[in-house]
Amino acid sequence: MSAESEPRTRTQRFWATAVILGQLYVACMALALLFQLTLRDSTSLFFAASSLALYFFAPLPLLVLIALKTRRRELLVGALVLALVWLWQWGRLFSPLRLREPSRVELRVATYNLLGRNHSTASTVHELELANADLISLQELNLEQASAIEKELGGTYPYRQLDPRVGVRGSGVLSRWPLEAVDTRLRREYGWVGKPMVFKVTIEQRQLYFVQFHAASGTGAFEARENQAEELRDFARTADLPVIAAGDFNATDTSRAYSIAREGLNDAWRTAGFGFGHTFPGEPGPEAGGSRPTIAGFPVPKWLIRIDFIFHTDQLVAQEAAIVPSGGGSDHRMVTASFSWR
Repeated sequence: MSAESEPRTRTQRFWATAVILGQLYVACMALALLFQLTLRDSTSLFFAASSLALYFFAPLPLLVLIALKTRRRELLVGALVLALVWLWQWGRLFSPLRLREPSRVELRVATYNLLGRNHSTASTVHELELANADLISLQELNLEQASAIEKELGGTYPYRQLDPRVGVRGSGVLSRWPLEAVDTRLRREYGWVGKPMVFKVTIEQRQLYFVQFHAASGTGAFEARENQAEELRDFARTADLPVIAAGDFNATDTSRAYSIAREGLNDAWRTAGFGFGHTFPGEPGPEAGGSRPTIAGFPVPKWLIRIDFIFHTDQLVAQEAAIVPSGGGSDHRMVTASFSWR
């Protein structure tokens, strides 16, 4: 073999190997999409895989490069199909039109999982002040955080219902507007992390229902979350007023529970947010009561998935959705959404 042919042979072997890897990736993704369509969330493993579906597309740019370089038809078709799937699921979140200033804001809502073992009260108060929301849904509210909120934000939110607990079952609602508690089937459904709070809110001459919720936690609780999503959907469908439901859903927008909820509710971030909007997991880790997983002793990267949602019915239009910068006390980030009446 000549000296010139040796590098050419190595190059050919490299691209031949790349083609095989590309074919394997396309086959695996085809299988994953089939599972997502037929077996989504049917087991804990499938739920976990569905939750991380976004990252299955990470090798796609390499597949495009290999397909263009080798001109292999099966790789070109596979890359095109996968690119279309990605654009269908997430592409709209990066439209420049979403960066426009909202045309009209009449109501601002926030949801925040504080973390039950979060003692950074100054950070929490600062984040709530930054949110500048009219209605706030709180999860994992502890006694220390509730006391700080009462002291520092009582004047800002004269209408509030706080139910602090040790651990993760505390909850609360802060409001600038009068609240009237509503007893619904939502509150009797088993499996919530703390009972949902449901209020009729009077905003000048208008009224709406505001739901604070914290869905069942853990990869094995997918059936409970689906039942809870059905309850949220049914409440929204039968409500005689507009509905906003805000809280920790403990599932992503690729889950079956999310699809169920969307049968009766819109997702403010999908309508008006920019980017992926990931809210979990952050600091702190398990040693401080957080839920950030570790692999071989190393924590996974922060802000991998979006599990905190502000849902709403069609009578309201989401004008803007945003993430409040984390102060580090919670393993979640706060989500805000601005609405106008339709």
